[in-house]
Amino acid sequence: MGRIFPLLLCLLLGTQAAVADAKALKDRLKDIKKAWPKAPKSERLEWLTELGLESERTVDDFLLELVEKEADFDTAGEAAKALVAHKLAKDGKDLLKLYNRCKEPQRRAACVRWLGGYGAEAPLRELKDVALTDDGSAAAAALALIDAGGTEGLKQLDTVAQISKSADARRLAVGGLLKHGDRRGIDGLSKLAGIEDASFAAHFAVGGALETDALSEVLKFAKKRVNLGVGVRPHLFGSLLSRLTRKESHQAIFEARDTIDKSVDMELFSWLFSYCACGVDVKLALGALGRSEPDEILLGLRWLQRAPKALEGDELARTAEALLPLLNSDSDKLAGHALLAAAAAGVRGEAFQGRLSAWLADKERPQRRSAALLAAAKGKLPECKQAALDLLADDCWYVASAALEYVLALRLPEGAPLAFALARRQGDGRLFHEAMALLADLTGVDFGDDLAKWEQWFSANPNFKPAEGKLATLRGAKVTRTAKKTRARFYGLEIDSENVEFAIDRSISMIDPVTREPRRPDFKARKADVLKRRAEVNRLVRDGFLPRFHVAACEIAAALDGMNEKAKFGITLFNTESVMMGDKRVVNDLESRRNALSWLLSSEIKGGTDIKAALCVLCERGEADTILVLTDGDPLSLALIEQVQRSNAFTRVNIEVVSLHAKEQWRHYLDTVARLNAGRLVEAEPK
Repeated sequence: MGRIFPLLLCLLLGTQAAVADAKALKDRLKDIKKAWPKAPKSERLEWLTELGLESERTVDDFLLELVEKEADFDTAGEAAKALVAHKLAKDGKDLLKLYNRCKEPQRRAACVRWLGGYGAEAPLRELKDVALTDDGSAAAAALALIDAGGTEGLKQLDTVAQISKSADARRLAVGGLLKHGDRRGIDGLSKLAGIEDASFAAHFAVGGALETDALSEVLKFAKKRVNLGVGVRPHLFGSLLSRLTRKESHQAIFEARDTIDKSVDMELFSWLFSYCACGVDVKLALGALGRSEPDEILLGLRWLQRAPKALEGDELARTAEALLPLLNSDSDKLAGHALLAAAAAGVRGEAFQGRLSAWLADKERPQRRSAALLAAAKGKLPECKQAALDLLADDCWYVASAALEYVLALRLPEGAPLAFALARRQGDGRLFHEAMALLADLTGVDFGDDLAKWEQWFSANPNFKPAEGKLATLRGAKVTRTAKKTRARFYGLEIDSENVEFAIDRSISMIDPVTREPRRPDFKARKADVLKRRAEVNRLVRDGFLPRFHVAACEIAAALDGMNEKAKFGITLFNTESVMMGDKRVVNDLESRRNALSWLLSSEIKGGTDIKAALCVLCERGEADTILVLTDGDPLSLALIEQVQRSNAFTRVNIEVVSLHAKEQWRHYLDTVARLNAGRLVEAEPK
């Protein structure tokens, strides 16, 4: 009896707590229902997120009623999402019953879109039946099947891929199979309508085991004439090429290059010269070096820079001859890229060594020092060791970063104490992360950011031998944090730099209201502050949502508040032209933060977008070590991204991307920009 009583007491207390929680939830629901009719959509979506956290009968009934009657289909869909989040089978059945009663395809789509959240318990056959129709809800049902996954879910998805009447559902189903690594998706690719539909689906395979097989099916379409209309390029195909990660995928394109139709030559040759990582067509590359236009010459140099190993025999001799005048060029851009190309191709000689030595010692132009260090690292040239060790203490961040890369490439143990000293001076930020990552890679041990433990280890192991390396580059490396620390964030991206540039799209599309607000606790207060300081912005608010540009201003202000007060920052606004805040970068003190927000809120929003020009200028300046860019990515292409890459070759600025994508291809291109520049891509308005 003595043991039973405490157990009964616990059960009683638990029941009382559950009753109290249910009552609190009912009371909260009453408040929400009372305010709902006059509330803007922004608040309604926030409440739906709250109601999705816990189930209760009256809450479930309210959510189901919203799915059925809410005039805004997007809000109805969010209500269905909140209902499914409760994970109660009854709710799923109720949504299916509601689907059969609804007339509008958008509302039917809301009923089925999130049912995949039940996983193996999802109504898979019913979702398949919906996805097989030509109804406007078919694509939503296909997405739900992708979410559900599992053996049975993929079986139903395969049926959709084969015989659905909806083209959108078919290509989503094929993509979903590829995403889950199911080879039936490869068969489905060949049955899609054309190269863009096949490329859309193949994007789901990028980075996975089926990437190369999916690409091979897409290349079959590329061997036929592609005609999408006057002036319309196959951007889904182009962006697919830019995102490929597997060596076998690169090899497949390289080997098929002579069989691909001329209608996609623009995409093929842009990829070969700027992205191909499996080999060099020396004849094509040298042909570009023989042109008169610098841009065409740079294409050839950029391809040679990616040579997987040194050239030999006649190819080496012809390449050395072609590079000679470029190594002696008066243009720093041509000479610098020629240095990198020569290092990768195995070209040496007086012109190469002379330019390399002169630039390593050039105290006036940091990009020369950086280019020489990167060439020495690429060629693993031991004769540059002392210069590289000395340049670890360079005042220019990207020169010190390039010196770290040299130490990594040549596995120099004598560089470890100098890298440790650099990390200690930095304290945090990009160079700190790179220096600490170098130490972990060289030593084979990892004490994260614990400098005291590192100091003890070096004292105990002064003559350590370098471990086998794991890192190909230090760019993007993140040190292991040994203590919890609140980090500054920009649209959810954690900022690891103490030297940033915010590059914000200010084209006319940025006046459009957002569809989702950032999920940060203080956003409401920042939003209210913007509306108070700029009363005219109230006229631009729709459904309670601020314009995109003003949400960006709130995010910048929040990011700066979270950053170290000793950090440096700048802001660039771009449309078809770029405007910088002031004539120099500023320290992140309170006054600078206030001035930055005032400047942003007084800026004009207008014009088109030229993201390439803005990024090229910022990369060539190299003042910030990290760019945080917010844009919709339109327009971008393989060729435009290449121009950004060559502008960033010597400074190697990291680029983090926040996407406001309207179409898949722009988001995919933005993903490529981030990936090639040690950054990440996040959505500004995730749904």
